[in-house]
Amino acid sequence: MSACSVTSLAIFISCTALSIPALAQHQQTIGTLKQQAEQLPEDFAAHLFNVPLAIRVELNGNYLGDGLLVLTLDEQIQLLAFSDAYDSPYTDSDREFWLAALTEKTALGQCLNCKSGLLALEYSLQDARLSIVTKDAEQGSATTKYQALPNAGSSGLIMHNQLNLMNVEGASSSRYYSMELMGSTGNWTHYTGTQVSRSGLGNESTYYGLSQLYSQYELEGKALRAGYFASTAQGLNLTPGRGAGGDNMLGLMLSSSDTLVADHNYPSTTAVYVTADRPAIVEIHRNNQLINSQQVQAGLQTIDTKVLPTGIYAVQLRVVQDGQLLSESEAMIYKPTVWQDPSEPLRYSLFAGRQTQLFNNTESAFEGSATVGAALNYLLNPNTVVGLSGQYSDQAISLGTSLDLNLGERSKLLANLYNSQNSGYGLDGQFIYSFDSGSLMLSQQFNKTKATALSLARTQRSSALSWHQRISASQSGSVRLSHQQGLGTGVDLNWQYHQQNFDTNSSWRFTAFNRPALSGTVAYRNTGVELSLNINFGKNTSQYYAALGNRTSRDGSKENTAEAGWSTQVENSSIQHIGASASVDNYGIGLTANSSLKNQYLYGDVYMTRSSYDGTFSSGLNLSSTIAASTEGMTASSNSSYEGASLIVELESDVEQLKLRAHDSAGQSVMLAPGMNLVPVKAYSPGTVSFDIEQQGSEYASLSQSVKRYHLNKGGVDYMKLSAFKTVTVAGRLVDQQGKPLSGQHVLNHSSRTVTEASGFFTLAMRQSSPTLDVLQQGESICHFELDTSLEQKQQDLLFVGDLRCDTRVSQAEPQQQTPTTFAPN
Repeated sequence: MSACSVTSLAIFISCTALSIPALAQHQQTIGTLKQQAEQLPEDFAAHLFNVPLAIRVELNGNYLGDGLLVLTLDEQIQLLAFSDAYDSPYTDSDREFWLAALTEKTALGQCLNCKSGLLALEYSLQDARLSIVTKDAEQGSATTKYQALPNAGSSGLIMHNQLNLMNVEGASSSRYYSMELMGSTGNWTHYTGTQVSRSGLGNESTYYGLSQLYSQYELEGKALRAGYFASTAQGLNLTPGRGAGGDNMLGLMLSSSDTLVADHNYPSTTAVYVTADRPAIVEIHRNNQLINSQQVQAGLQTIDTKVLPTGIYAVQLRVVQDGQLLSESEAMIYKPTVWQDPSEPLRYSLFAGRQTQLFNNTESAFEGSATVGAALNYLLNPNTVVGLSGQYSDQAISLGTSLDLNLGERSKLLANLYNSQNSGYGLDGQFIYSFDSGSLMLSQQFNKTKATALSLARTQRSSALSWHQRISASQSGSVRLSHQQGLGTGVDLNWQYHQQNFDTNSSWRFTAFNRPALSGTVAYRNTGVELSLNINFGKNTSQYYAALGNRTSRDGSKENTAEAGWSTQVENSSIQHIGASASVDNYGIGLTANSSLKNQYLYGDVYMTRSSYDGTFSSGLNLSSTIAASTEGMTASSNSSYEGASLIVELESDVEQLKLRAHDSAGQSVMLAPGMNLVPVKAYSPGTVSFDIEQQGSEYASLSQSVKRYHLNKGGVDYMKLSAFKTVTVAGRLVDQQGKPLSGQHVLNHSSRTVTEASGFFTLAMRQSSPTLDVLQQGESICHFELDTSLEQKQQDLLFVGDLRCDTRVSQAEPQQQTPTTFAPN
């Protein structure tokens, strides 16, 4: 383009002319620019000031990108666009942010009260470089351990709803509903939780109650909590058990906290296993409340713990088949936080208050008892963490100790010992060893519970040894030995083989097992073998499953079994997955069906099973939804993996079947639809949400805003309005009444803005639904153009408007009295 060549020539001449020693400086000031402008020929200055210039932009000394800039004689710059950013350490979101921040005229030099953390702007004529200096530059290369809380805090309300239902034909149903509210005012976060549940076992009554009602304030390395909450230690790497004392309390807590640490994650260190002799359902209970239910197939398998809360706590596993409880066991969930800073070896949790059950229909064994407690973790060395805990409640003391010991790079020992005057004592431990091609885990659990007014005395002892081995890139195997007091020893063998032929993936699985009876009323052991094949045709097509096996029947005899199943992923629908299977054994035919659904507001799955034993139907339903509200709006989302804060995006568009995606800098992405949308974002961490049009053929649509920055407290909800409209590119030339080109004039519309070149030529995107252009001078419109988008000059998405006449002399003399004048294109 000829205009670009003129600009490039002007930059080359300016760099050469201004490289004399008297004017060469590493960073030029605006005063120097004005002095140089006075020394330049008038024709030359016309190609340097008030016209688009190609420049290099640096942020805190690092390359941000190449772009176009307008330099004025009144000590201001205006950034128009970025053209390239090869090998820049910054992201597109950073460039979009600074483009939005510098779109309006901004003065060069120091800035004391600028937004966006801007401290100074410098422009060098010698090498056409714009330098942006922010408050982050003062920190140099030093890393910040803790993130700063939002300066102005945040407000909002996030409500997560969860519904779990399970029904067995001819029996009572199990149901659970949970509502958790999280709100923010300033930098305080407020939590509320309620549950309603009922177990399908026996004649248990419906439980309802308030689980939490407290406020929390995060500090650097610690957190303060006040209100109604569980009297269990918080913020520790490994919490020593105390036996009793887990009831809720009204009180205060001060604990260590890694919430504001700049980088952390939450690994899971152990797996949880269950076994069933045919397709069944496993209920996962925490504190006698149903928190999740999952379908399980015959054989040994792991439970999906990713859906369970973070922490270290005990759960009860109930395997239900044909409406009957087959087995009940306990397991520990180990999802602790890592030790964030070895330089701070002590972590603690201190609390005091009164134990109670607030708005609850059950009675606490420690109702009204004053309680005080503490739990400590101490990092003896990089490989050893010891823990101590104690609690005084109901005139009794509970003590606990724990050990987290890394015996080497490959082995780890976890142990926990506790003793309570009220409830009894217990010990659980795990030894984990990993090697290049596998891992070994040994676990031991023992606890003896005293009789209380609400429970009977009992003793439990269990142990397990698991070995997983990767045989080759396509083969793996595992062995698990388990022993439970009163039931006996069990053995499970597993071998898997994966292969791929063209677009077809297939996997073989062979299992052999010899287990104790799953029910105490049955004396015989459960033994058997099974061989299964799973075939997946293509990447997004159907999967087929088939299995043959032999196992112990319900009456103790041997039975042959066969099973076949099918599942498929559904595209462009709220129903994401559909699956069905049929099995045959000595009793008849069993059927199962399952499906998952997800739309903008709701996520869930549903399943149904027909027993081959007596034809009994069982069904289950799991639903979840998140609702967020701010002062500007409210909406719901099916995404339950929010990071503590949310952004409401109200999208308006005239583009049919627009596919617009929001990308959070923390890693999540959400497809947006016209109307209200909820984008989960990370709390406490500053970040950006960028918007990208994915639909093919929609390149002629433009967004009113391509990036949104956020910094929210936990529970905070931000709001923005986003527009996406069809656009057409306008090309023309701005001239005065005598036909002479007008350079350096600001031309804009609803979608974009630009500055005319020395020849008066300009191009910019224009919204088709609002075909207007305005010429601005000192922030006021001096010329307004109504364009006809049906002109013959329009070719596809390009509209040629020729010369547009605009008289700027009167407005320059008396801008306050000038009214916009409408001109028609030549």
